[in-house]
Amino acid sequence: MILNFCTRTDIGNKRNANQDFCGYHVADKYEIAFFFVADGMGGHNAGEIASSMAAITFIDASKDFFDVDSDKGLERFIVHTIKKANSLIYKRAQINSALKGMGTTLVVAAVTEKFFMIANVGDSRAYAVEDQEIKQITRDHSYVQYLVEQGLIDDTDARNHPRKNEITRALGAGEDVEVDIFVGEYKKGSYLLLCSDGLTNMISDEDIRTSIIEKNNVFDACEELIQKANNAGGTDNISVALIKL
Repeated sequence: MILNFCTRTDIGNKRNANQDFCGYHVADKYEIAFFFVADGMGGHNAGEIASSMAAITFIDASKDFFDVDSDKGLERFIVHTIKKANSLIYKRAQINSALKGMGTTLVVAAVTEKFFMIANVGDSRAYAVEDQEIKQITRDHSYVQYLVEQGLIDDTDARNHPRKNEITRALGAGEDVEVDIFVGEYKKGSYLLLCSDGLTNMISDEDIRTSIIEKNNVFDACEELIQKANNAGGTDNISVALIKL
């Protein structure tokens, strides 16, 4: 399986450290590729530790995965691995008071030659870009998203809400975690984008779509997305993983 992809992370303009992690593992032998973005939270370097633990746990597990013919098998693997990472992060925070309260979001994409599978916890997102259109695949696990779903605010209010950074689900927040799963059909020439909220809080979905479509190159598109977010303020770390199917 041959994929054209790019992963980038940037500290942004305001933060003293980058607590995001993004990466990938391509298992050519089994014709599957895994991508992820994790956005850590917590005092000092705790967020970086949480996101790096999620990243390392997922990469290590993906190296041993081989059940590419079963979407149910892939789903079980992804959910089990995310729950394992959650448990490791939670337990480490319990035994080290300096890390108390640390956690991380996580969005994962598994791409095969027939379909792709997305998993997420928190407000890091996955998008599909195809036929000149952009569609958010994941659903944010956040307080503001809850308000939108209850009809209390609209999408415009959500972008500027003072509590937009409050998430309702994260790895490390408890002994167990619920994982959302989405499955899509592989469509050659379309794109998958994984990103942290350092991107989506700064620029609109339309700006994201424009960069991906007009550049038509994953490397240039990633660079432009990060530049746009920084030009808009860059108030958080920015991470993107762009895959052209």
